[in-house]
Amino acid sequence: MLTDACRKQNQAAHLPLLERLASDKRMKSVWNTIYKQEAASPEKGEQRKFMYPADVSALFFERIPPRLEMAMLGIHLGSGFDEEARALRKEVEQTRRAQLNLLYEQKHDHLFQNAAACSVFDEAFFIAAMKPEVFTRQSIVERQKRLKEVGDQLMAIANEGSTLGFNHDQIKSLKMVAFDAYVRNENEPSHASMLTVGRQRTDARVRAFVILMTFVCRRLLGTSLNGVVSTLANVTLRRSDLNAEKVQKMVRGSKLDWSDL
Repeated sequence: MLTDACRKQNQAAHLPLLERLASDKRMKSVWNTIYKQEAASPEKGEQRKFMYPADVSALFFERIPPRLEMAMLGIHLGSGFDEEARALRKEVEQTRRAQLNLLYEQKHDHLFQNAAACSVFDEAFFIAAMKPEVFTRQSIVERQKRLKEVGDQLMAIANEGSTLGFNHDQIKSLKMVAFDAYVRNENEPSHASMLTVGRQRTDARVRAFVILMTFVCRRLLGTSLNGVVSTLANVTLRRSDLNAEKVQKMVRGSKLDWSDL
């Protein structure tokens, strides 16, 4: 499916990446870890469970009916429909509790573990294809300052354009570039971003991939799985030097922590 998507979007450059994820022999350890099961005693009626069960709530999000959403909104805004809103909110809480109970019962279902494995594959592919990088807080401040300076300079020239001999199209182009500089300034990573770090310790792309995939594993499987992340990084980024210990060190100093999940 991803191969077809790459071809349709003329993204032939991404096909080697997809092929590595699908065929590299090192990926076997990734799947072995995701599907690893705890020991169980059939004599005692115990069933084998996944050591890192998929977090079903992270895989699927059931939207509550609009009527119940409006009731909760009514409570929040104090719209005067308090009695009906309270009753409906109670219904919301009961519905959510029932859903959570169902999800808990299905926590070790192979179907959801398969979905988590597919999501890990997809996220690894798209993160590697996007080529994100980490930024230091200082570099972000410097880039934002410079982008604003460039925007201000271009806008000043555009405003004086007619007196300087520029035609309408040239003035319009200057303003468009100035606006683009302002937009880029606004879109710089925030200091709260998990890709913002105190200092650079290694290759910016490698560290970004490691941080994002660690977040994915925590969200989908409940733990960091440093070994899985190191293998995915080695496969997608054409490396062989990363291991679980190095991954753990790369995550340190980033905004990625359990409170984010």
